[in-house]
Amino acid sequence: MWTTDIEMIDNWIEETKQPYETLFSEKDDGIYILPKKWQERIGI
Repeated sequence: MWTTDIEMIDNWIEETKQPYETLFSEKDDGIYILPKKWQERIGI
């Protein structure tokens, strides 16, 4: 079974109880690791 990069990062975040979440941007072609609730901090 194959796991995507985002799934592997999300699994690591969950298993180690990190205060982060992942975001994938097609426009910028990248995976970003951001603090949880980052939308609230910037008013989205």
